[in-house]
This record gives sequence, C-alpha cells and structure tokens, in this order.
Amino acid sequence: MRRSVIDPPDVFDVLLAIKPLVMVMLGGLGTIFGPAIGALILIAFEEFVWRNLLTIHAAALGVIIVVLILFLPNGIVPLLRERLARRGKPA
Repeated sequence: MRRSVIDPPDVFDVLLAIKPLVMVMLGGLGTIFGPAIGALILIAFEEFVWRNLLTIHAAALGVIIVVLILFLPNGIVPLLRERLARRGKPA
C-alpha cells in the first residue's frame, strides 16, 4: 500500500499570504483605492525583480515590508493626498 503525504509548504506558499498584506500596507489601509494602487506597484516591482534578480525575490519583499513599516506606515495614498492638499492651499 502506498501512502501519500501533503506538506503545507508544498500546497500553501507563505508568499501567497504575505503579498495581499503588503499590497494593502503599500497603498494605504484606510483608503478605497489604496490596496489597488499598492497591488499595481507591487506587481510591477515583482515583475522587475523576477526578470532581473530572481534569487532575491523573498528578500526584496522583506525589505519592502521593513521600509513600509518604518517610513510609510499609512501607505502611499494618504501621503499623496496630503501633498496634493498642500499644493492646492494658497500660502
């Protein structure tokens, strides 16, 4: 009798669970368009990394997470909104 074993790493890749969280963090958590913009940015970045730097894909994702937490805790969309509001106000 032959027994089959399924290991979680074979079925479920950890990056599949982390990528949506990074997309939301990148775009902005409390916004409607933030996760969509974060997804576009992350997918474009992944394409660049996959084509040119294949061996450091997971490390690059880790660096993105650290940079987001340290420098952009609210994401890109709130930052852009704030800069556009400053530009529109007369001094």
